Amino acid sequence: MNFLFAFLLGSVPPAISTPAVSSAIYTPAALNTAQPDEVDRLIAAGRAELDAGRAEQAQVLFEEADAKTGSHMRTRVWVLRSWIDQGRYNDAFDQMQLLERAGAKGAAVDYIFGMGSYRRALDNIAAGGSSTVQLALVDAANYLKGATDGDPDLFDDAFTPLAHAAWLAHEPSQLKLAVNSAERGTIARPKSHNANYVHGLVLAWQTIEAAGREDEKTKQAAAKKGLAAFAKAAKLLPKDKSTVSDRAEYHLQAATLALWIPDKDLASREYAHAIGSDPSKVDFGVIWGALAGGENGVAFFVTCLEDAKAQYLKRWGDKTKGDATLLWWLGYAQTETGAYEEADKNLEQAVQKWPAYENAYWYQALARYRAENYKGAAEALETWWDKNPASLVTMINGNPELHIGIVYYTQGKCYAAGPTGAAQAAVCAEILCGVEPANWERWNDLGLFSRDSGEVLRRSSKKQEDQDKAVVYFERSLEAYKKGMDLAPEQAGLYNDGAVILHYYLDREFEQAMTWYSKSQNLAVKALANPDLKDFERTRTEIAKRDSADNLKKIRKLIQRRKKTRERDKKTDDGDPLSLAG
Repeated sequence: MNFLFAFLLGSVPPAISTPAVSSAIYTPAALNTAQPDEVDRLIAAGRAELDAGRAEQAQVLFEEADAKTGSHMRTRVWVLRSWIDQGRYNDAFDQMQLLERAGAKGAAVDYIFGMGSYRRALDNIAAGGSSTVQLALVDAANYLKGATDGDPDLFDDAFTPLAHAAWLAHEPSQLKLAVNSAERGTIARPKSHNANYVHGLVLAWQTIEAAGREDEKTKQAAAKKGLAAFAKAAKLLPKDKSTVSDRAEYHLQAATLALWIPDKDLASREYAHAIGSDPSKVDFGVIWGALAGGENGVAFFVTCLEDAKAQYLKRWGDKTKGDATLLWWLGYAQTETGAYEEADKNLEQAVQKWPAYENAYWYQALARYRAENYKGAAEALETWWDKNPASLVTMINGNPELHIGIVYYTQGKCYAAGPTGAAQAAVCAEILCGVEPANWERWNDLGLFSRDSGEVLRRSSKKQEDQDKAVVYFERSLEAYKKGMDLAPEQAGLYNDGAVILHYYLDREFEQAMTWYSKSQNLAVKALANPDLKDFERTRTEIAKRDSADNLKKIRKLIQRRKKTRERDKKTDDGDPLSLAG
């Protein structure tokens, strides 16, 4: 993201609500005999209310002063000014045009048209912007320059809006005007955090402009002053939580400016302050791009976010959800630096706080995978698979060569760990079937691992629920082998393995099992007659030929044995009933 554009996005205040428009029309009047000190007191009190953001209260005071002067321009200008801060700039324009036609002119006229144009431009930007914004900003700068040139002491609150309007319009010819006006604004309002913030924005503009001209001296001087302005703005903010958004913004702009010096350490600290205040204000992708590049860059990024996390917890505690994005990015980065245990914890917290961050399960699995905790990796994958299989498939397909390899390797490691790892291997196999549904070998793996998972349960537990779950595994194994047969009907092993499930595990459909055993035999004989058959395929086919022949003999014997049992039972049932008589 362009750094200057980042400044622009962060500088626009929220839209102002618009109260009902008054229908009263005012015209200039001669100054009455009210005591000047009382009028001055009311104006001063009203301007203090304006500075504090309380325009409605200011209006009451200004109207009282205006009544004492008979709506003289001296007081009328401040009534109109209070309207502007309530969003009634069109009403203020209408009134000022009437006053102009009645003979009003000079700095007060420029002041109202300038402040109104400025507020209208800000509201327009907050609403999404339009083609008239630039014109309104240029008008604001020109009018406010007229006001401050005409009466800089009376209209000293116009210096900061003038600088901000020039900065937003971003006309190169107005840079000097913006710098001077921003500085005058801080002199007029030294305790205003907004005046100092705008001063920082304008000095950042000057820094970037100087960098473009390769004027290193001006660039460094402007950046130093800009950083001081942002720091002062943050310091002047009230300490309560209502100002955290502004605080984050001021630190964010300072971080961006620090990168132009460049001072990466300072930028990192400022980013941490911004995130620790309000994580929603920052674009973590931009911060990643700014800090994570170069040698040890990711570790640098992690340090920044760890600092931010500590500040956030101190300010907000650990029961909020506002740090979910911070935790996600911290966990993601820690998977790259080798802090796998910390990554696992942070990613878990992120997705628990914000379930939409479900890809945290992938990076959680990756952290465990890199820590050689393959069972844990499979469990993280299983959690996502159970919640949203389509989303996990999309994630893996984002980088299939790498991601499929990770899941496949995890599958192999789980299965190699012994009988208890079969269930995790089956999960991985099921996921890979979702990723590559046309690959028969994925279904073959799923059939094998599901069969073994069921067998482990059947042998290790006598609980009915576990026995029932074993049957579910066997049924899934059978369906997997059937799918494999559909995709690769020439593979002898699939028919033997599918028949084994019917024969040994589900104990049903013996005729179908014999058909598959026979088909496995025939396919194997045909395949082995091919001299070009690859060694691996030859070995696998020879096993299928051998096993299907043995299994075919066994199932025939089983069928005969059960037939004899049924006949014997039938004879017993048809014979003389047993009697208790002697």
